[in-house]
Amino acid sequence: MYEEKCIEYIIEKLEVSKQLGGKVYDKFWDFIFEKIAEEGVAEIQGIGTFSIEEKEVNKKKQYYPDFKVSQSLLSRLDMN
Repeated sequence: MYEEKCIEYIIEKLEVSKQLGGKVYDKFWDFIFEKIAEEGVAEIQGIGTFSIEEKEVNKKKQYYPDFKVSQSLLSRLDMN
């Protein structure tokens, strides 16, 4: 989903200005990034867990984003 579509959704559902919708979107992701930086993971109950995985490739450390879907979300989407 594109950033623009997410912001449009926030604006529509919260009935706020485009500027405030953009701030809500940005602050949400700022929170996720801060939690990952501080604790290594950011868990959103009912959605899943964001983290950074470290792997060694060709004797170099590389980092990859990881997302594990919660069982609650899978159930809600009727996918388990």
